[in-house]
Amino acid sequence: MRNQIFFEMAKSGRLFFDKPASRVFLFIGYILFAIVITLIGQILGGIVFVSLMAAGLIPGQSFDFADPQFDTASFGPIAQGLLLFSGFIFTAIIVILWVTLVEKRSLASFGLGNPLKGFGLFLRGGLMALVAMALIAFGLTGAGMAEMSPVSIPPSWAAVIPLVVLILGWSVQGSTEELVTRGVLFQSIGIRYGLIAALLTSSLFFSVMHGMNPNTTPLFFINLILYSLFVCFYCLREASLWGACGYHAIWNFAQGDIFGFSVSGMQLGSDKLMTVTPTGPQLFTGGATGPEGGLATTIVLALSGIAVLLLVRPGKAETALAKANTSPLSDAA
Repeated sequence: MRNQIFFEMAKSGRLFFDKPASRVFLFIGYILFAIVITLIGQILGGIVFVSLMAAGLIPGQSFDFADPQFDTASFGPIAQGLLLFSGFIFTAIIVILWVTLVEKRSLASFGLGNPLKGFGLFLRGGLMALVAMALIAFGLTGAGMAEMSPVSIPPSWAAVIPLVVLILGWSVQGSTEELVTRGVLFQSIGIRYGLIAALLTSSLFFSVMHGMNPNTTPLFFINLILYSLFVCFYCLREASLWGACGYHAIWNFAQGDIFGFSVSGMQLGSDKLMTVTPTGPQLFTGGATGPEGGLATTIVLALSGIAVLLLVRPGKAETALAKANTSPLSDAA
């Protein structure tokens, strides 16, 4: 089937838990692997970030070991970007090493072939996410459920470098979550147990991992599952992770730093292009959770799914599988 290409690509490498007697450990093994590499990455990233703060290398930020608290809502773009970058880059590195050195397959087989073309797919995914978040922000404002402040370019953004660091941080954060949930979990389980098992595992893992955030609500969890299902089908449609990575990265960047919403219940960063303040029913706006906790996001995710069907051409089996069967460290198209 055409929608199985993304799974079939994984056959080019070494498949773990592939014998009938051991496949029973598949879900536990891969879920534990995803949890462990995420925790390791965040611990290492936290050590690096705190070390940079303690050394005074992050503009406007300092760290007191006697009172190890910091307010992420007050972070400037460089501090915010470095926090996101350091917190997720180590997990991304572990995933790439696992795929290439342990599973012994190419990054193309993992959905990361041809970086040049991939960057274009990343940008297309990001543009769709930007439009989606704009629909939420202007839709809520137009419906009288939110108030929007005037656009004001933060002085720090005008220096360019802080803005680049910020976008890079979101790109690493969003992409790493896609590598773990839609790469390691979705693809690895899909090739063994099929689409339904892969969708359930990836979506539930994604939702539970975000469930530790503050200000969560039942609708927030429902939207997390819907978001995960949408991105899973995006990967299947494109036979790639690039577009999903771009969508996730810019979804968060636009949500928190362009429109000034809370991101998954958290306030991150002080410099915003504008601020959209919810004033209507929490059921629609998401309230303190941010738009991800409201029906506006539910509707926009449905529209995003339609956009993917219209804009993303299905991956061709012959081309995708040919990419997958390259050498482990190859990025060839």
